[in-house]
Amino acid sequence: MKSKIAALADLPREERRILRRAWFSLLLVEVGLRYSSLPNVQRLLERWLRLIPKSMIEAIQPFNLERLVDIAARHHICPTACLQRSLVLQGLLQRQGLSTDLRIGVRRQANHLRAHAWLESAGRPLFESPNVNADFPPLLRLSEAS
Repeated sequence: MKSKIAALADLPREERRILRRAWFSLLLVEVGLRYSSLPNVQRLLERWLRLIPKSMIEAIQPFNLERLVDIAARHHICPTACLQRSLVLQGLLQRQGLSTDLRIGVRRQANHLRAHAWLESAGRPLFESPNVNADFPPLLRLSEAS
């Protein structure tokens, strides 16, 4: 059985580059959300992701971008939540030309409120259960231009 590092080394070169960029993007978002507003973080992330050559990012399917962001999040030094993951994925998909909306929903579970962030395109959840809107009634919808 291959080690995790060996498995990552087997990724195509372009995917490794996107994975590294996603890892650093998650860190940028984490720090940015602590010290700035969400729109400022989105703009900063957009500028940071422009450093990825458009031809490289266009060669990767959206579901592979989601997979790479997930791998980066699972191997990160900071615990990453759905908001950080969604923001990074939104930035990568935007770089590909796919317009998405960031949704944030909340539900009560026992005596606690639980929140969840996800992306939608054309009103449909991306990489989520189709029931996510029912499970977490949306409170906020932010388009990329916000």
